[in-house]
Amino acid sequence: MADPIIQLDHVVKRFGELVVLDNLTFDVHPGEKIALIGPSGSGKTTILRLLMTLETLSGGHIKVGGEQLFHMQKGEALVPADEAHFHRMRAKIGMVFQHFNLFPHKCVLDNVTLAPVLTQGAKKPAAEKRGMELLEMVGLAEKAKAMPSQLSGGQKQRVAIARALALRPQIMLFDEVTSALDPEPRRGSAERHAASGERNRHDDASRHPRDELRPRLRRPRPVLRQRPHRRAGAALRDLHQPARGAHARVSAQGPCRELAPAAN
Repeated sequence: MADPIIQLDHVVKRFGELVVLDNLTFDVHPGEKIALIGPSGSGKTTILRLLMTLETLSGGHIKVGGEQLFHMQKGEALVPADEAHFHRMRAKIGMVFQHFNLFPHKCVLDNVTLAPVLTQGAKKPAAEKRGMELLEMVGLAEKAKAMPSQLSGGQKQRVAIARALALRPQIMLFDEVTSALDPEPRRGSAERHAASGERNRHDDASRHPRDELRPRLRRPRPVLRQRPHRRAGAALRDLHQPARGAHARVSAQGPCRELAPAAN
């Protein structure tokens, strides 16, 4: 099996005295599709924000493509990463945010093409051709010149998906990727998202309604839970198995990752 493209090793994230992630360890291999499922406050979005370096680590290590995300090698020592390291690592990852964050003063096509032109030096004609292909994929080619204020919530979400894919990242992160879509567009978007992942070998950590996940996942995936007595200590359990206690961790042994109780 190929080396993991994402590795979380005993990751801890605290906000003041609140422990949101408590020694979280798991990995993602190339081509895998991961879903993070759990109640509000269990740490789902925090994991995605850490991978995008929008939050800082309180403890542990994260690797992306075999490289440390928050640290870098200096001689024989690991030191905190500088901004140049962060910039290089961020280029490997794309994200669709829960609130979309489209530029309100740019049309749909410009929202999709702006980042490749500004950050990757893409020529505008090539970026627009790619942008139209992606808008066609998400069913919004006819809205290319529309402004975000003229779109529904579901249409904005599909534009955000196309915009993230335009940068051709190695890894895609989706935060509630189908939350604003009606059932039929939602199923279509899920199918296009899955097809895109196959073509471009994207790996994703996603948050979705659970019933939509089962036909798309190649094997049982982790589920985030939280301790019943506090909004902290996110844990993982198998999507297709009952929880083994209120707090569990992933063991990376075996094809379906057996779970073992975590120490309190």
